[in-house]
Amino acid sequence: MYATVKSVVSQLAEKVGEPYTSFPLHMFKYGHGGVGGYGSVCGTLNGTAALLGLLITDKNVRDKMIADIFRWYEQEPMPVFSPISPDNDYIPIKS
Repeated sequence: MYATVKSVVSQLAEKVGEPYTSFPLHMFKYGHGGVGGYGSVCGTLNGTAALLGLLITDKNVRDKMIADIFRWYEQEPMPVFSPISPDNDYIPIKS
């Protein structure tokens, strides 16, 4: 979650400046390990929803975007990354 939010906010800080320069990124560290280590919510999704809440003011648009991202996550078989030259023969099961 923290990495997702920081990657966007830090770029906004470079290009736009305030309020992103002094944005309290530390507040998103609670999202580690599925929210405080509980393992219930993907931090990437939680961080993306937070960013959409920060950047998209229209509630209907924001809610549709969040639903689209969560729906994609629910339906996309992962992982999708396949290394060109893997170090071993392990092929992770997609879920």
